[in-house]
Amino acid sequence: MKLDKSKPYGSVHGDSKAAFEQDGVLFDADGEALQDGDAEESAVVETPAPLKKPGK
Repeated sequence: MKLDKSKPYGSVHGDSKAAFEQDGVLFDADGEALQDGDAEESAVVETPAPLKKPGK
């Protein structure tokens, strides 16, 4: 499974092999899905906030 950058995804920070998260699946820096147990538990998933409309 590959990361689909045309859909919303989050970045992962910390000591982990994971670099991205999408739909509950972790992906490495190359966009390849990681198997359960491949990512370290100290990773923090950060999903970007939706963009605000001007004037709101």
